[in-house]
Amino acid sequence: MDKIRVLLVDDNKKRIDSLKVIFSNDGYIIHIANSGKHCLEKLLNERIDTVLMEANLKDLNGFNTSKLIRSNPKISHIPVILLSDEKESKEYILQAYDYGAFEIEFRPFTEEVLLHKINIFHEMIYTRRELEEQVKVLTKLNEQNFEMRKQIEKIASIDYLTEVANRRGLDRELSNEYILALQDKKYLSLLMMDLDNFKKYNDYFGHQRGDRALRAIAKATKKATKDNDALIGRYGGEEFLIVIKNSDNASTKKIANKILESINKLAIKHSPVCENEYLTVSIGAVSAIPSRNTSVGKLISFADEALYEAKNQGKNRYVIKKI
Repeated sequence: MDKIRVLLVDDNKKRIDSLKVIFSNDGYIIHIANSGKHCLEKLLNERIDTVLMEANLKDLNGFNTSKLIRSNPKISHIPVILLSDEKESKEYILQAYDYGAFEIEFRPFTEEVLLHKINIFHEMIYTRRELEEQVKVLTKLNEQNFEMRKQIEKIASIDYLTEVANRRGLDRELSNEYILALQDKKYLSLLMMDLDNFKKYNDYFGHQRGDRALRAIAKATKKATKDNDALIGRYGGEEFLIVIKNSDNASTKKIANKILESINKLAIKHSPVCENEYLTVSIGAVSAIPSRNTSVGKLISFADEALYEAKNQGKNRYVIKKI
């Protein structure tokens, strides 16, 4: 344990000199203040472990100085022991405690008892400081763990190939958005998007090129919907689900058109065995204000039905299902 830093506060030099003799061994570092105001300055600017202060100081007595120490959160933990020439009484002792002193000693006091009390107070403060440091460390670790958990949660919710939400993240966010739309009575649109004849593309070019195509289409979809507060997720192998808040039928049509145009501009050459020259997508969409009669599952089913219709109508198009 470090040496105990004791602040002696008295406006009488003789009393200060007599106190300094008590702390002459190597276990203490002595600081001196000659007034209550000086005491406060020392405490705010230096590290002090214990204050040993004359109760009857002239400018700002020991009681009021103790009260000021206790009212300042930066130094309120520092124990104050008052020294007094007054006659010992219950009322005087209670007054000292009321003003924030840890203890009061009446002259003539026993030096060994005074030193013992100072050592006990120091152990208390030292233990408190250790606990506070441990709390700081634990708090920092908890904050780091919280951030780590957030990052892990984020990583666990992202499809590593396309860098959009995976099915897990999509299901969670869609459920949240559905509840908000239901509560606020606002539109929620789902667009189920599927790559046309993608099996033929993969079979001919191989899965590595197929993966590049999936990434390119996911990127183009994100770009096309960046102004629409959209959530894009990989729903299955070559299926994507786009969730858009506050989008009615007219707005959803515009968004679907924009996605188709963006993907067609990629001009990804399809396999020679496919009737289409370029890789395209079909979209099935539904736009509705959720009610107690609907559910997330029903909306997805409607979007799936619309996607099936888009496929049957010739692909590379969208169909919006009316509810």
